[in-house]
Amino acid sequence: MKRLAFSCIAFCILAGNSIAGEFTAQLTCPNKVLYDEYHAEFKVALSNGTDSAIRIFERAGGAFNRQVFFGLGNPEHMDYCLREGILREKNPNVWNALSANTTRHDTRMLAPGQTHEWNFAVMFNPLVTGFIPDYLNIAQMGIYAQVLVGSSQWVYSNTNAVSVSAQGCDDGPILFTNTFTTPIGKMTTHVREITIDGERFLFYGCERICKLTGLGTPTITADPIHSNILTISLGTLAPPILYDTKKGIIP
Repeated sequence: MKRLAFSCIAFCILAGNSIAGEFTAQLTCPNKVLYDEYHAEFKVALSNGTDSAIRIFERAGGAFNRQVFFGLGNPEHMDYCLREGILREKNPNVWNALSANTTRHDTRMLAPGQTHEWNFAVMFNPLVTGFIPDYLNIAQMGIYAQVLVGSSQWVYSNTNAVSVSAQGCDDGPILFTNTFTTPIGKMTTHVREITIDGERFLFYGCERICKLTGLGTPTITADPIHSNILTISLGTLAPPILYDTKKGIIP
């Protein structure tokens, strides 16, 4: 895998493409991921601009490779990932079972005017072993999503350029250390400040918490009762962030 650094915007958030009526799909993801950032957030939002409701999988685990598929802008790269089973071909046959089954606990109706977002941080990982073979010499990937919204009807999202940094999750100063007990003994995970293309981010282990602005260093404390809850103070002008080390940011 090529791990080269590129200079571009911190997050690619482009306008989605609309087909199949007035449904739109939006892919949001980092434009650069650390070479071992295995929990990078790839989010797909589906908006229903039609006058009819459709059934969708509620969770990303149900939608992945059944209603939402990922594609690559480079045909040779895409062919390789399909051949190796890293990505899946889109499958319109799911629609009949999905639309007809009104009792599934893992689905919901997406009404006109509503938007639903899936977070594929764990299920879709462009850094999985073998995703970019060396012989393709790819340093930047064009990634898009395609969402099934009807019988053989697809909505394609924007295509985002994602490159892989030479930096890793340990390449930054430690701001906080979290030690906790597991069935196999005590473990330690750090909160680090990592700079990517001149912009600062907070990471908990290999999970990206947030982007930092300004020059100040955040203050991080653990809840005295629930040690998995961290309070991150970003300064006097910004509200604190509550971060659950097991679930992520608390809204």
